[in-house]
Amino acid sequence: MLSKDYEAKTEKEALKKAGEELKLNENDLKYEILEKQKKNLLGFGKPESIKIRVYYRENNETDPESKIKIIEQLFDMININADVSITKENDRTIINIFSNDNMGLLIGKNGKTLEAIQTLISNFFNKNEGNERIIVDINSYRKQKEHKLVDLALKAAADVKKKKRPRLLEPMNPFERRIIHMTLKEDREVETASEGEGNFRKIKISPTIINYNNEAE
Repeated sequence: MLSKDYEAKTEKEALKKAGEELKLNENDLKYEILEKQKKNLLGFGKPESIKIRVYYRENNETDPESKIKIIEQLFDMININADVSITKENDRTIINIFSNDNMGLLIGKNGKTLEAIQTLISNFFNKNEGNERIIVDINSYRKQKEHKLVDLALKAAADVKKKKRPRLLEPMNPFERRIIHMTLKEDREVETASEGEGNFRKIKISPTIINYNNEAE
């Protein structure tokens, strides 16, 4: 959290000055009073003034607790009782949503509804915060899906190496395609490429020259 000092004749004027400069609502500012100068009884001395220190987040970043409240309120609006937690993994913000209610409707077929929810939440928070990479998971769907995709990638790669011909996987969203690419990134005997247009594209796994050379030896 960042801080900056402001000085004015009154507390209200100091807050107004801070709000205008930081482009924040002055009623939402967190601050402390550093100095308060008053005239003496005879009216002499320094002019009356006040100095405050305002605390704020860079790029108007929303703190995790506030994000949790916003998301929980969103689910309350559709009558779903959800527990939300937020964790950081490298450059990603992971929003985990857990509920005993019918989450199947919110995940959707092949996770398409979940993707739409993630896009909605990402756009909402990134409107003021730049380009934060947000991943939304519901009842550990993505984590379970990730394990299955890693297994799929390894089995598909083994099949490509054995048969010496490319294999085209089913259409996947960006999150799923990234897992396939990253799983096979270090395998020098196969290469991966996305084909098609739009969010749901196919991954093509092909044998490399090294694979053919190994067979020749």
